[in-house]
Amino acid sequence: MKIDIKIDTDKENGKLKFADVAFLIDRNDFLQDLKQLRNKWTDNKVIEYKDYDNWRKIKLKPTKKQREAMAVAWKNFQKKWCISLGDLPPKEANKDWQKAHMLLPEWIFYFDIEDIRNKYKKPHYFHWIIRRVLVCGEIRDEDYRTVSIYQTGIHFSSGWFTGLPAQASAFIGVNKETREDELLKVFRKFKKSSAENTYEKYLGVSSFERDTISNIKRNRDWYWMNLPREMGGEGKSQLKISKYVYGEEKGYRFVRSIGQAISRYNKILNNIVNT
Repeated sequence: MKIDIKIDTDKENGKLKFADVAFLIDRNDFLQDLKQLRNKWTDNKVIEYKDYDNWRKIKLKPTKKQREAMAVAWKNFQKKWCISLGDLPPKEANKDWQKAHMLLPEWIFYFDIEDIRNKYKKPHYFHWIIRRVLVCGEIRDEDYRTVSIYQTGIHFSSGWFTGLPAQASAFIGVNKETREDELLKVFRKFKKSSAENTYEKYLGVSSFERDTISNIKRNRDWYWMNLPREMGGEGKSQLKISKYVYGEEKGYRFVRSIGQAISRYNKILNNIVNT
C-alpha cells in the first residue's frame, strides 16, 4: 500500500519534509495500523483528496442523541471536577474528560489519530498528516504544517482541553497587538536555545541525518518496486529494477548500488525515528 507523497522536493526544505513523512508512512508496522483504522473509518476506501472535508462533515457529524449525551456528560464533568483555566487536573479527571468526549465521533477519530501518532512518537503536526494519509492515501505540501514550536512534554490543560495526551510543545501566544518583529525575535531566541531539541529527548526519538535524504524519492521508488507483492510492493528483483532504470546492457553494472540504496532505505525505516 504505497502512499502518494506530493511534497515538492525542489522547494526549500522540500526534501527534508518529504523524508520526514516518508520515513514514517513507509514503515510496514505503520501501514498495518493504518489498514485497521481505514477499515474502521472508511470501510477500506480511499477518499479523494478534494472530498476530505465533505467526508469529515458527513462521517464525523454527531447525531442529536450523541450531542445530548455529550452535553449531559460534560455538565457532570464540570460539576464533579470544577477545573479552572490553567489548572493541572488529576489523572482521574483526564479519564472522565476523555470518556465524555468519546461520545462524539469527531473525538473518537481524534483519539484514534493521536494513538497512532503517540505510538510512533511523532510531533503533534503529524496529527494532520496522518489524517490525510488515512482518509485520502496521499499527503501534500499544504498538509505539512508545523504550527507549534515543540519544546517540552507537559499536559496542556484548561476547562475544555483537560486530558489531552502530553504534548511535547512550546506554545507561543500572540495578541492582535503583537508585531511581526516581536514574534520573530521570540522565535529566533527559541531556535538558538538548547530547548529546541527537548521534544526529541522527551519522546525518545532521534532525527535522521540530512545526508540520508539526498536521493529520497529515487530510493523510495526502488524500495517499493523491490518490496514483495504480499507487502504491497511490486516484487521486482534488484536486477529487474536496474535494467528498468539503466537499460538491458548497463543494468548488470548497477545492481549492487541499487541493492545498497534499497537496503539503506529499509534500514532507515526500521532503525531511525520511532523504533
